[in-house]
Amino acid sequence: MTWQQVYDPFGNMPLSTLFAAIPVAVLLIGLGIVHLRAHFAAGLGLLAARSGKSHHFRPGLTGTIIKMTIFVQYFEIYDEKWRRR
Repeated sequence: MTWQQVYDPFGNMPLSTLFAAIPVAVLLIGLGIVHLRAHFAAGLGLLAARSGKSHHFRPGLTGTIIKMTIFVQYFEIYDEKWRRR
């Protein structure tokens, strides 16, 4: 199975770049200005990425869910190893 990635879904490179930067902006604003805890800011960034990007930048719902599952499992294992030290 091959995935066709669309890098310019709006046909306007600056607009597509600004749209793709929204999750990063949400994360950094949550950390730097609102002073949220890191895991809450990361969750908001993930929700921002999931809500907007999957409709325009085509990894699809299945790809997004698989990636989120892999990341969560990785960080749970890493967190267990870190706490055992």
